[in-house]
Amino acid sequence: MKLIKCKLSMVSVILGIALMAYPAMATDVGGIISSDTTWDLSDSPYTLIGDIQIQDGVTLNIEPGCFIYGNDFAIQVWGLLNVIGTSSSTINIYNTQLIAASDSNGMLNFQLVNLDSSIIALSNSGGLNISDSHITNTPNFSIRLSDPRTNCNIERNVFYDTGGIEVYVYRDVVTNIRNNVFFQQSTDFAVRSLIRDGEVRAEYNSFLSTDRIALSVNTNQNNLPMISINNYWNTTDTSIIDSMIYDRIDDLECSYYIDYLPILTVPHPDTPTLGKNQSPTSDCGLDRVVFDEVTLDGSASYDPDGTIVSYDWSLQHRTNPDNDKTATGVNPTVIGLNNGFYDVWLTVTDDMGATDTDSLLVAAAGSCFCTADTIHVESM
Repeated sequence: MKLIKCKLSMVSVILGIALMAYPAMATDVGGIISSDTTWDLSDSPYTLIGDIQIQDGVTLNIEPGCFIYGNDFAIQVWGLLNVIGTSSSTINIYNTQLIAASDSNGMLNFQLVNLDSSIIALSNSGGLNISDSHITNTPNFSIRLSDPRTNCNIERNVFYDTGGIEVYVYRDVVTNIRNNVFFQQSTDFAVRSLIRDGEVRAEYNSFLSTDRIALSVNTNQNNLPMISINNYWNTTDTSIIDSMIYDRIDDLECSYYIDYLPILTVPHPDTPTLGKNQSPTSDCGLDRVVFDEVTLDGSASYDPDGTIVSYDWSLQHRTNPDNDKTATGVNPTVIGLNNGFYDVWLTVTDDMGATDTDSLLVAAAGSCFCTADTIHVESM
């Protein structure tokens, strides 16, 4: 009897583990939504088995905490799509095309949503409001607005490792692209515009990747200028900022030069951050043999999510502290080295205060007139 109870207990444990390993059964969705509908959290996750079409005059509401798996199908909106999460219960959407149908008044509203491998597109259709959301993993573009019929607002979002925003405006509407942060965008732009009428305002954004284009003008001679002042560029070096802009300086088919001054020297307080700061990586190069001076090189150091703001070098003589040296900068030259070994340390600090240190060994022969191949130093 005890043996039987033991076997039953083991079966219960195995079944419990198996049930924990599998998510709740998904709700399959597809087809036309012809009356006001709410996707409840209790039926989440939702899996698209075909395109969803929201009929004109009809609203689909998605509750906080829901998961949507699109399987590369689309939610096409002739009516209204409300995807409104909360700070404690975001909505998560994967592999889904979110489209306001062409020649419609389709309206898309997103707040506190995580969009992964998903795109938003409008074509001669209603409008878009998206705020306080995270957009990741789209290779081509993340948002494309082509001739919206009403004002659009893209505010306080994080675009990380994703495509940029394309805006084509042909009527008297305003598109606000404000207080967003862009990092490692996979397209050749973070924001690209063509404006025949109305306005596009790209303000108070943080463009953190200084090695790629942030703002771009579409090649068309009839464009109106995009308003693009008061952004944070992760640098105050205007030559670097110029390299982050594609306009008439780069192609005479562009209709104007982007005016980006004044700039922000720190991110706007209403603009989100990427989250936890990633530490920089210090790289001071290889060990070397020198006479009485050395040119150091910290240019291989990098910061994955910002910029390095300081390079601090410490050269510590192994036998006589009176011979120690210090230096700052990416490529300082240190003179007056005495004979012996120097342990060289490079500490880099990023724009969020995080640091990293790397080291190398310098063998100094001191001041002499011999050739480098006659120098002899003791091994480490």
